[in-house]
Amino acid sequence: MRWSIALNIFLFAVSLLFSQTYIVKFKTEKIDSALLFSIVHETLRKTKISNAQAATFSLRPLIPQSVSLKSEFSWNKYSRIKFSQKQSEQFLQVLTANPFVEYIQPNYTYKVYSSPNDSAFSSQWNLRRIGISSLWESGVINSTLPVVKVGVIDTGIDDAHPDLANNIALNSGEFGNGKESNGIDDDGNGFVDDWKGYDFVESESEDAGDWNERDNDPNDEHGHGTSVSGIIGAQTNNGIGLAGIFPVKILPLRAFGKNGNGNDIDIASAIVYAADNGVDVINMSFGDVVQSPFLHDAIRYAYSRNVVLVASSGNDGTNYPHYPSDFSEVISTGSVGQFNSRSFFSSYSPSLDIMAPGEQIVTTTIGGSYTDQFAGTSAAAPHVSGVTALLKSLEKQKKNIQPTYVERSNEEIRGVLLNSADDAGEKGWDKFYAAGIVNAAKAIQTISGSTVLIHSPKLDEILLENFKKIIVSASTPYLQSVQLFYGKGENPTQWNLISTIENKILLQDTIQFLEKILLPNDYYILRLVVKNSKGNDVEFRQRIIIDSSVPKILRSLSQFRDSVIIGNEYGALIEARVDRNSYGTLYYRKVGETQYKSIQSLGLQMNHSFVLSRKELSPSIDYEFYCEFKENSSIHRSVKFPTIALAGVEYFSVRISPQEIATTGFDKKAFSIPKGFLLNSIVPISGKPTLIVNE
Repeated sequence: MRWSIALNIFLFAVSLLFSQTYIVKFKTEKIDSALLFSIVHETLRKTKISNAQAATFSLRPLIPQSVSLKSEFSWNKYSRIKFSQKQSEQFLQVLTANPFVEYIQPNYTYKVYSSPNDSAFSSQWNLRRIGISSLWESGVINSTLPVVKVGVIDTGIDDAHPDLANNIALNSGEFGNGKESNGIDDDGNGFVDDWKGYDFVESESEDAGDWNERDNDPNDEHGHGTSVSGIIGAQTNNGIGLAGIFPVKILPLRAFGKNGNGNDIDIASAIVYAADNGVDVINMSFGDVVQSPFLHDAIRYAYSRNVVLVASSGNDGTNYPHYPSDFSEVISTGSVGQFNSRSFFSSYSPSLDIMAPGEQIVTTTIGGSYTDQFAGTSAAAPHVSGVTALLKSLEKQKKNIQPTYVERSNEEIRGVLLNSADDAGEKGWDKFYAAGIVNAAKAIQTISGSTVLIHSPKLDEILLENFKKIIVSASTPYLQSVQLFYGKGENPTQWNLISTIENKILLQDTIQFLEKILLPNDYYILRLVVKNSKGNDVEFRQRIIIDSSVPKILRSLSQFRDSVIIGNEYGALIEARVDRNSYGTLYYRKVGETQYKSIQSLGLQMNHSFVLSRKELSPSIDYEFYCEFKENSSIHRSVKFPTIALAGVEYFSVRISPQEIATTGFDKKAFSIPKGFLLNSIVPISGKPTLIVNE
């Protein structure tokens, strides 16, 4: 594997030696063409290259002047030098040393990652893995959320695909009334008729298909861009095909030709266009081992405009450098399979940020078709882009509701994604899995608000032995750390630390004791403390009980009465007190029958009572009954009343009287009390609460 990769790098380096086109960045924009020509000619002379050897060269801007004036990106600092023959390393070094020159680099070529070649929501294991399926099914993701625009820099898109056509971002300034093809820059952004994205491919090397000039038709001739787009935003609830991660608007930016090749001039142009035209997220499912300063300039520009940039980490399966994913402004995404294991092809350079599904992904492909075999880190990156779009939409929603709300920056969004990822591989960050596998359900907890909760053990749950696992959720904006403590008694004065977790959002995650702790029977309080960078700590406490004994009936407080008055009838009352909170059930049946009927007492409590009227018991007929009280523990130990020791049998026999209670001499009258409210709950010396009458 290493030999093969080394050979690929060597062959790529050899190809650069024969590159005839270079990108020059000057330190100032005030460089005219005559001065440019003079600088290059003088450099050739200093390196002792004759006119015959140098042949001819030409200088021209990277893009037309009309376009450059429409963007804040400093296009006028860049020029393209095209030589008819290759140039030496000495020439490049001397030109770089010129006081007017910031750098010179070859015009690098990149290639999208190839992948094998319907698609039903239920077969999309990837959406279940990253928590998107549950968000769709619960209604968290819905059509009312604000629209987010995702720029997909790739081979274009099949704009006639039934699962994509309605989710393509249309430019209202160039759409309608024939503006799509009138040859006019109607919206004044420097691009003519760019009503559905743009095709930036302008290759100097002959390629198949549409390759030689830029135009307004980003149609996909390769298939890669269509597959990437389907993962992010295939149309949902349209009765066909598959579901994308989130209902975004996709801006197709074609920078790669039919053979999957693209140069950094075209890619950078697409990035700048995306940043200038309202894109929130940029997906880049491509890369290589060479670093292009010019491409990095474009990425910095988009980053400065708060765009979130996501890229694939590479398919070499090594830790070699990889760009653009290695740039610090970019979220580098690796691939995992269905069982959460890192894909063998997934690269893992030190800049790796997060992982996402990247094997056997169901998605769209050209010709209106589908595939269930799209694979690679190219498939992983759009999962992160889709989740990012969801987070950006929730941020926009909060801004719409509260205009003064300040939306999170692209770097804060990166922090949310990384802090909410599911840990994989070695505990904590590791070189193969980075922060872990992206989890949309956890990520939106931070965007939506604070959730600080102990799920297990439950409130007042009885534990038969010392608690070893505690399940918690901890999510707040700007989360820094999560700490879990325990204290003895119902009002602890001393707290013992169980665990501290830094920079990690938890959603029903398990925290375990690292050491075996033996605790005596007693009440205990679990204390969950979540700290954030704004100083607004959030705390949650849960009371539990450790008790190794079995439940007990308190005999002096347990009794049976068969002559209680219920309205104008006689009935029965069974009362029992247990030594701990429990669930109570009364079982009764006619003498001689085999099946019991049952009545539940109210809730989890120590004092239980059951009232039996003629609805349950027919008069003058003997019934058998017993009560069972189950504690609030994992194995539900129980105790029965009456017990053998108490009654000599496992049940009591009861018969209620058929006699009705006479109400002769009594008149039933209507009554009412004036409206009022309780001023406070403090009982004065008189023993009566204060009541204010509302007159």
